Amino acid sequence: GYVDVNSSSSTLTMNPFATNGNAWESSNGALTAYNLGGADGAFSGTPGVASDAAAILTGATGAQSFSATFDLSSFSTAPDRIGDYDYLLLGFARNISDANPAVTISNLKLSGIYELSPAYTSWSDGFPGLADRAEALDLDGGGLATGLEYILGGDPADGSDDQLVKPAYTRTDNRFEFQYRRKQTSHSDSKTSIITEYSSDLSNWNPVVHDTNGVTVTTTEDFYGEGIDRVVVSLPDSLASSANKLFVRLSLQAE
Repeated sequence: GYVDVNSSSSTLTMNPFATNGNAWESSNGALTAYNLGGADGAFSGTPGVASDAAAILTGATGAQSFSATFDLSSFSTAPDRIGDYDYLLLGFARNISDANPAVTISNLKLSGIYELSPAYTSWSDGFPGLADRAEALDLDGGGLATGLEYILGGDPADGSDDQLVKPAYTRTDNRFEFQYRRKQTSHSDSKTSIITEYSSDLSNWNPVVHDTNGVTVTTTEDFYGEGIDRVVVSLPDSLASSANKLFVRLSLQAE
């Protein structure tokens, strides 16, 4: 797993010319590398040394197979969430002495599994029509993902309310204002984070931080009824592009 520091398009992740079954890590500090199969995500020696591989398969000929589950939840130094890695890399190397046999890699599958937060699960239990609880799905077809409806206090099994609870975006007094509903239970959920970011070009995103770069965040408790607050993010014109464009996005991130 790699966390980006200051990489560019020419940054290497692995040395393709390594020998003797090694696959040296080659980012030279532009990326921070972790061994997801190691204790606390640490390499036992030089990153990429053959003896530190997740699996060492032996045998001159014939099929070899390997499968494993890497649990990041106990990491304290390396990131303990898949979402905190910028790149996941699978490297394969072989060590042959005499012949140069053909090697075929097939049936390769990488998947990530995480548990829904208890608060999110309890909330979603209240909607019998919600056949799939995945946060990224818009199961009711109303235009908002279920994770957003968890923040906004919508009904994820009824698409007719999505336009009523969606965030609003206005411009007043040389400032841009992004206003959204926020369920207090989603805000206090320790297993998820509500992320608000802004950008002038849709490529480079900045976190919304109160009293930073002229940004202010104002919360009015129970504005939309008991347990649902109003949050107003106000951003100055100076953060917009030369074409006077400024974008804000809201998302839910599992911890």
